Amino acid sequence: MDQYNQDQGNSQGNPYEFILNPEQPKKSKKVGGLGDSFIRTIIFVVAGVAVFFIIAAIVINALAPKKISDKDLIGLAQSQAEMIRISNQAASQATRQTTRNLATTVQYTMSTQQRQVLEVLGGMGVKLAKKELALKQDATTDQKFTTAKATSTYDQTYTEIIQAQLTSYASSLKALNDLAKTTQDRDRMSDYYQQTQLLISQIPYTQDSIESGSATPAPTPNQ
Repeated sequence: MDQYNQDQGNSQGNPYEFILNPEQPKKSKKVGGLGDSFIRTIIFVVAGVAVFFIIAAIVINALAPKKISDKDLIGLAQSQAEMIRISNQAASQATRQTTRNLATTVQYTMSTQQRQVLEVLGGMGVKLAKKELALKQDATTDQKFTTAKATSTYDQTYTEIIQAQLTSYASSLKALNDLAKTTQDRDRMSDYYQQTQLLISQIPYTQDSIESGSATPAPTPNQ
């Protein structure tokens, strides 16, 4: 076979193959060109801004001054309702006049405060039903009074229960006074606190009178 035929075979019958089918350049498998870098930069920036705003919101919320909320006032009204309830009972069922006097004073004071608190809540668009006001009613307290009647210790039991409730109530008032943002709210909480402290100060005198037996017995219904 001559040289010409060999060259023809090697070219596979078409000497112009390199023109008709030029070799395609291989695509680079490398990722991360200019476009990818720009997209990553945008993602990082957006994520950074989002994190900044989240942290800023948390800090602002933590540093923002608190204020008395409707839930705080509802809690006060419910505490007042329970003290009114047990004092109303004691005003008619206590055996000593000093105990009845204390119960009547507590009842009047808490009723006055509650009326004012409910007015404030009404201005905030909140109205409480009787069932909501009674949510702090404690069955354990009623059981203690039932036992006290059977053991002739009703007066002592009432003074102990009302002292504990008034003390807890005073603590709530002090905390709310610290949260108050307006002078009106601060004055209201301060007045309630002082009135409550005055009631608490009357309890030891009442207890001493009961224990010493010097307190005048309360008149019976037929007297």
